[in-house]
Amino acid sequence: GRTARAAARERRVTSPERGVTRTLRANLESMIAEANSTEESVRQENERYCRDSQRAATRITEQRRQAERRSQEERRAAEQKRKEDEDARAREEAERKRKEEEEARRRQEEAAKKSEEERQTQERERQTKEREDANRQALERSRHAARTAYKYVIDARELVKKLEKFEEEDVKSFEQADPSSKRDARRKVSTPINTISGVTSQVEGAINSINIAMAQFKRENQMKYLFAAYRMGEHVFSVTESQVKVQTKMAWAYGATMAEVIKRNMEAEWLLLGQWFKLCPYCVPDYAAQREGESDEAWNKRRNWNPGESEESFMLKQSAYIRVYFAYLVQLQAYDRIWAWFARVLNKPRQAQTRILPALLFAALEVSGFFLWGMFKEHFGKILVIINTHIKNICEEKERTRAEVIGPFNKKLFYFMDKAAQRPNKTDPMNWRFEIPEGFQMKSTASHDVEEMFRASGG
Repeated sequence: GRTARAAARERRVTSPERGVTRTLRANLESMIAEANSTEESVRQENERYCRDSQRAATRITEQRRQAERRSQEERRAAEQKRKEDEDARAREEAERKRKEEEEARRRQEEAAKKSEEERQTQERERQTKEREDANRQALERSRHAARTAYKYVIDARELVKKLEKFEEEDVKSFEQADPSSKRDARRKVSTPINTISGVTSQVEGAINSINIAMAQFKRENQMKYLFAAYRMGEHVFSVTESQVKVQTKMAWAYGATMAEVIKRNMEAEWLLLGQWFKLCPYCVPDYAAQREGESDEAWNKRRNWNPGESEESFMLKQSAYIRVYFAYLVQLQAYDRIWAWFARVLNKPRQAQTRILPALLFAALEVSGFFLWGMFKEHFGKILVIINTHIKNICEEKERTRAEVIGPFNKKLFYFMDKAAQRPNKTDPMNWRFEIPEGFQMKSTASHDVEEMFRASGG
């Protein structure tokens, strides 16, 4: 069988028809292969084209993205630049406005400074003119006070004589002739005085009661009117010894009371002054020197130095009278009388000064220093310089004669002077300042305050 199959194959191979078939098949196969090859080439070409297209699309997409990024970056850069330009312009505008505001403020400050300088210059000129005017007025007042100082002492002695005559003749005859009127007058002026204290309303009440009574007496009987004024002074001086001697600020309450009463009853003032000068000759001031052939008892009586009274008690009593007297003069704005008192004291010869000097000066300065400084300025300052130099030496001399009595008064006086001095240089007339004295605010509301008092008197 194997041979037969081989022979059959041989026949197929050698057959001409079969050769054509094989050729056709080969050609067909070649064509198929070629077609397959072409298809593969086309497929590959298509794949390559797709790949190239994808790559191209990717490149284009990437280029577009890059272009978009560049565009965005350019826009951001442009926006940033625009903002920077706007910020720069805003800063320039703000800087320009700031400079304009600074320039305007500088001009305003210069104008204000110039205006303030002009105002200060005008104020200095005004103050200088006021000081010059005040100094001229103070100088004129001090000269007038100095001219009247010694005449005032003579008048005071005549006044005491007039009072003593009034006491001997008119008072006694009135008391004997009309006892009921005497009691009525005494009661209506003494009772209000007894109610006086440091309360302003009580001082005002006493002033009103006494003024009403004095107006009534003046209409009824001239002698009763004068008798009431006399008893008013007598009662005030009685309480002066008992109260002001211990509580010095009460001097203002009694001084204000008498001043407000006398303002409406000036014709009766001599009755008060006569008693004042009789009880305290140092109010004049009159040192009441011992006369030739005069006994110590008579001399002490003339000075109101009571038997058995110590020298210290005597000085305190006389200082109390001085305090009430000066408070009274301040309320009346009678600064010429106070100036005359200082002129008389300081011009007294060294050998004529007595141990009571520091007590009197301390009382006088503590009550009136503030007001005299406001009125006379450097002219009063010259008096203070004299007290702090020449008079201080005299006071120290007197202290050596009886230190236990004079020493405390000297300490008070020169502590007061040290406190009033603004700088260590105590020989400068403008180196002083004084505080409002304690108790002055207890004055009657009918009186003016300190500034009004100075304006009213030209100070």
